[in-house]
Amino acid sequence: MTNGLQAPGLQRATATEIAEAVRIGGAGVRSGNMPKFGSDVIDQHQLDSVVRYVLYLQHPRDRGGQPLGHLGPVAEGLAAWGGALLLTVAFVRWIGKRSE
Repeated sequence: MTNGLQAPGLQRATATEIAEAVRIGGAGVRSGNMPKFGSDVIDQHQLDSVVRYVLYLQHPRDRGGQPLGHLGPVAEGLAAWGGALLLTVAFVRWIGKRSE
């Protein structure tokens, strides 16, 4: 459908590449497997909003601590519990003594 063209990954795309992929779809040099959306479908203001959102996704604001790969609060809680368990085991081994 697009002669094997591939769109750049979202983590590395520039604003121009994003807008080009939306406007000319699979017909562009750097765009990929996507239909084209002309100005009759998506106006310039909407296109600017899409570009800003994709650029935001490259570096999202993570509220609430370390992102840990953007896996969510469950993974962060699991990592905290695992770290606390390791510290507890290390502390118990440090204060305990072996009986002979």
